[in-house]
Amino acid sequence: MDIGQKIRYLRTKNGHTLEELGNKLNFNYSNLSKIERGARKPTLEILEDIAKIYDVPVSFFFGETQELPEELKQLGEGWIKFAKKMEKRNLTPEEIEATLDFLEKLNKI
Repeated sequence: MDIGQKIRYLRTKNGHTLEELGNKLNFNYSNLSKIERGARKPTLEILEDIAKIYDVPVSFFFGETQELPEELKQLGEGWIKFAKKMEKRNLTPEEIEATLDFLEKLNKI
């Protein structure tokens, strides 16, 4: 995968359109499309901003990517869905942990 393909992969994986990502970057989405297609090269600043948005290291764009086994993909997707659900409920990791500790104590009684 080249840099443009990796950007497209991250964008589509996270359900963003070119326009949405362009808005997040304060960057024209038609130029972003050119980067994804390989017709234009991204600046390091754009790559850093994209890396921050998608929580990946900048090195992601330059190294080889290895495909995860399907079992790990499914496991990861489940945890991501759970985390998003907890985030919508405004639960912090500490609150979730306290709830689990409480439930564990209930089972011991």
